[in-house]
Amino acid sequence: MAVNPAWPGYCKVGLALDINNRLRQMNTNCPHRDYSFFTVREFHDRRQAEAILHGILAGYRVPGTEWFAIHPEEAAGLLWAVYRRDAGEGGSQGDAGEPDQQIRDHAD
Repeated sequence: MAVNPAWPGYCKVGLALDINNRLRQMNTNCPHRDYSFFTVREFHDRRQAEAILHGILAGYRVPGTEWFAIHPEEAAGLLWAVYRRDAGEGGSQGDAGEPDQQIRDHAD
């Protein structure tokens, strides 16, 4: 999840194979080179995780982009919920509760 101080209250939610390369790409067209990652998670299926998170955040989407008008801390909480569900499906134990319910609670 990327952020830029020029756009407080917005974050970019996407996937990348190489996060360092992705950050360089974003900063290439930015004169202040001030993009950063607010949080990063690895998933068993990154495309599926991105699709789930984009679906949850659909009401916040800036049309035609991977940018969302939501505070990064709130979006990070949703990302963590998707991550916990992914970890649970991969065989490891989740940390608490039912992640699917947590995701639905945040989406409302």
